[in-house]
Amino acid sequence: MTRAGPLIRLLEKGDIPAMAQAFKELGWNKPASQYERYFMEQVHGTRNVLVAFIEGKFAGYLTICWSSTYPPFYEAKIPERRGHGLRLRRGAKALRPERLHPRRARIVLQGSLSQTW
Repeated sequence: MTRAGPLIRLLEKGDIPAMAQAFKELGWNKPASQYERYFMEQVHGTRNVLVAFIEGKFAGYLTICWSSTYPPFYEAKIPERRGHGLRLRRGAKALRPERLHPRRARIVLQGSLSQTW
């Protein structure tokens, strides 16, 4: 049996219930409304939400805000990485946000280049 690696893609509206449930099981107050807002911001182009799945189960997420609210980043037009939850499931080590270097990162989603910085 071949072990599939993690799947990372843009948030889809249908992912929201699994996300909210995963955090609820951890005792964290992360309601579905938070992810619905993230989804709408993604639709409007102000945020990208990358969701990760390991063996078909939600493993975590990472958001990228293209216009930061942190003044030095905003002034320098540096996108801001936000969000967490990338260590929810065993095997998610490769998805740690500290492994993403914002100056060199390229977000490749479902085979196409979405944004670079």
